Amino acid sequence: MADALEFWSYVSTSQLLEETLPSALNDLVTAAQLKNERLAVTGVLLFTGAHFTQYLEGAPKELRELRQAIETDDRHRDVTTLSQGKISGRSAKQWLAYVQPSVYLDTAVRQAMSSLKTGSSAGVHKLLAILQEFGHLKN
Repeated sequence: MADALEFWSYVSTSQLLEETLPSALNDLVTAAQLKNERLAVTGVLLFTGAHFTQYLEGAPKELRELRQAIETDDRHRDVTTLSQGKISGRSAKQWLAYVQPSVYLDTAVRQAMSSLKTGSSAGVHKLLAILQEFGHLKN
């Protein structure tokens, strides 16, 4: 029987300082790549310049460890779950990061955050589709 897998996607507000942004992002991506490989977590991270959004998948224990680390990381504020649950197989072959400021992505993140506050799912579905497209995730 295949190992159980789960996924978690979230948005957060960046607490990175603009004057140290390039080196801070490089450090973040390098550390995340190593940790995700060690935990066998795959997915995609997008940074908009003001927000992070990420889709992650892996074994439940490892995903919980990673989630706890993200939720307590001082580079994030207001970590908000977009979607989570069990999956029958991986949709991401690896972990990818896109960390170039983007007005388009930031607008999508803000719309998703607004949707969550109003109880609508339209903005969340749009953002999840963007994550899927950037990560070349299988449906």
